[in-house]
Amino acid sequence: MRIVLRIWPVVAFVLVALAMRIPFASRAPTHIDECNFIRALDRFDVASFRPHAPGYVLFVAAGRVVRAFVGDGLLALQIANGIGAGVMAYALGRAASLLYGPAAGRWTAGFALASPLAWSYGFGALSYPAAGGATALAVWQAVEVIRGLRTRLPLAAALLGL
Repeated sequence: MRIVLRIWPVVAFVLVALAMRIPFASRAPTHIDECNFIRALDRFDVASFRPHAPGYVLFVAAGRVVRAFVGDGLLALQIANGIGAGVMAYALGRAASLLYGPAAGRWTAGFALASPLAWSYGFGALSYPAAGGATALAVWQAVEVIRGLRTRLPLAAALLGL
């Protein structure tokens, strides 16, 4: 039961991020790197720009998992980005809440969901929003470590390594 209570806010942020982005998502790739990411869903080969270096293995893997459910490569990567954007908003909100209080956490999460930069990258199939989610998780865990929760150090270090 405790895990459900802990996970529902993350799920809520992901659903809000998806609801804010998917209706406005592009229906065709708008950047050559988006094409390369979509091609990488079929065959991962950095030497032939599927995708460009350094390869973004986890983003491509997430896209493959989502594509198994939705069937379309572009939509799969856009959904992966929506998930990353929701995780980013939640994690930044948690970090701000720990550092500056609950009100700051709510404002930070809201701004992270609605910021123009997050929106502009959230419509396509580039890896920035998904990477932002992993980075925000690393920040949140680093704040937990700084506040004395040393057991989070391996997780923070692993996330920073992603």
